[in-house]
Amino acid sequence: MSDKGFGEYLVTEGILHAEGLRQALDTQRSMEGRLDTVLLDLGLVSELTLLAALGRYHSTRTVSKAELARATSDVARLVSPRVATRLLVVPFRQEGKTISIATVVPGDLLIEDEIGLLTNCLVSTFVTLEVRLYEAMARLYGVVPSIQIASVLKRINEEPAHRGDAGLVAGGPRPPRSGPTAPASPDGHNTPWAVAMRPSRSPDDSLALEISQEELEEFPSLRGGIDAAPEAVKDRVATPLATQLEGPDERLVATSVALQNAEMREDIGDALLEYCAPYLSRRLLLVVRRGKVIGWRGDGSDIERSAVRKLAVPLDQPSVFTRLSDRSAYWLGPLPRLPADQPLIRALAGIPPSESVILPIFVGSKPLGFLYGDNRDRGVADVPLAHLRRLVAKADLAFQAYLLKG
Repeated sequence: MSDKGFGEYLVTEGILHAEGLRQALDTQRSMEGRLDTVLLDLGLVSELTLLAALGRYHSTRTVSKAELARATSDVARLVSPRVATRLLVVPFRQEGKTISIATVVPGDLLIEDEIGLLTNCLVSTFVTLEVRLYEAMARLYGVVPSIQIASVLKRINEEPAHRGDAGLVAGGPRPPRSGPTAPASPDGHNTPWAVAMRPSRSPDDSLALEISQEELEEFPSLRGGIDAAPEAVKDRVATPLATQLEGPDERLVATSVALQNAEMREDIGDALLEYCAPYLSRRLLLVVRRGKVIGWRGDGSDIERSAVRKLAVPLDQPSVFTRLSDRSAYWLGPLPRLPADQPLIRALAGIPPSESVILPIFVGSKPLGFLYGDNRDRGVADVPLAHLRRLVAKADLAFQAYLLKG
């Protein structure tokens, strides 16, 4: 959610003065917390009004303080404390094979996929206020909230349940409600498809990405194959990459350990992005979902999480991704100037690189996503490509092990 977008929605709804929004956004720059927490802290909007507005803004259901207070430890145990705090979710109800989760980022399909896989349940998502989410996490998981959130919770828990809205526009009817406006698509370019797409290959591709028995032994749950029943495994905290290691070989060994210990998909993403950090100044992880390549993770210069999550490239249109459909293919060079590639450029802050490297990530024979990297205008000639290709092969095994555990 864009805090500014939600704030503008509150003004349009007549819930908040424009001056109140400016005050809240200015305050937010100097303190932690989402906009809803800042508005509560400043006393500009009441809790009930704010929660209802969040539900309308996201076109989703809301979960209240009272409903979260009824969540039991048995339901909470469906999601580990580490996963809950990393993804900012709290399971609060289970009905048969459906689990209801509270979150501050509703509509994030990747989070829903992750929870569904880890719990083997259908996931129903509800939005709640940041302070109420942390209140539930403190009770169910022992998570200590920040000083600001603890202070806001103390004050609003002592207030009358139906306090008026200090920021409500006085007098006159409220303006008609309108949701957030989607950004307009930029004009594309007319570069011929046959000229634009030249995926690269190694001369010995049949050998380059063959998974060795030694690598397979790194993931014990895969010894029986992807269709084998998973063995019982203990929850493990992922081992961070040894950032003091400088050589690509040593870093690859350390990354293998982190991949073996991955408890959730985010751990795999952490390991991949951290390995690439010394070699690529901008790094993205993208996933294939419902016929599109969508943004998952990203870091580096110019990279903003919100922009990455908006990235969506349809696979039924010519793009840099549509020719990378097998393990032996990879992209090395300038990005093609194709209309479908424009969302990727926007995720890079609108700054196309002089060269980029893109490697497909598979799970077995199925394409899962892509590892993207560039150095803006410095090129990628010095990137250890062979090591990156070995890295995505190890990611294949890590994702298989993760899926089996789920």
